[in-house]
Amino acid sequence: MVHSRSGLVGAGGRAGGGPCSGYLGGAVRRSLRTAYRKAWAALALVFLAGVAARAEPASKAREYAIKAAFLYQMIQYIEWPDEVGAAAEGDFVVGVLGVDPFGAALEPLARRTTPWGQPIRVARYRRLRDVKECRILFVARSEAGRLPDVVARLRRRPVLLVADSPGLAERGAHVNFFLTGDRVRFEINLDAARRAALRISAKLLRLARIVEDLGA
Repeated sequence: MVHSRSGLVGAGGRAGGGPCSGYLGGAVRRSLRTAYRKAWAALALVFLAGVAARAEPASKAREYAIKAAFLYQMIQYIEWPDEVGAAAEGDFVVGVLGVDPFGAALEPLARRTTPWGQPIRVARYRRLRDVKECRILFVARSEAGRLPDVVARLRRRPVLLVADSPGLAERGAHVNFFLTGDRVRFEINLDAARRAALRISAKLLRLARIVEDLGA
């Protein structure tokens, strides 16, 4: 399990009924949360393996619906530092920089939470200087040529950089989508992710094509 720290999901009120009931109630809640997250992770891994990741030919809407689903599923397999990850307060922001190719495909994310209970919010940025506290930033193709500027601005900040343009993983994107026939796949620049203090599960890495920095 990637996010293995305790207290990822805030507990509700205290259980009553004696000095041990609160402990037992907390233990039961922790057990249920662990079981839920194991089941969630198993389902996510099945999806990421490509069972449901076929993009219909010439259907951009379908392609980006799949990529949006990938973004949501990947959250389970990436660990952010405590101060901005599972222990953080506020929203978990998924941002899009540039001309948004997703359309309405990202809207379902805004009605969900992370596996540790943080509400997800979608933000769209026209300019790089508008990017604030997001946890995932998708760099649209309209901004692909500015990826070096994006990397420089967010250098060593724990923001997962995602793109879907050829060659961007080698140039600093952490995750880059590509098509193989009618299937959406992804590549990962593990060194770039480590520089941003992001930890990626070995389970996710096994499904990815691993690339290195250009010239490495």
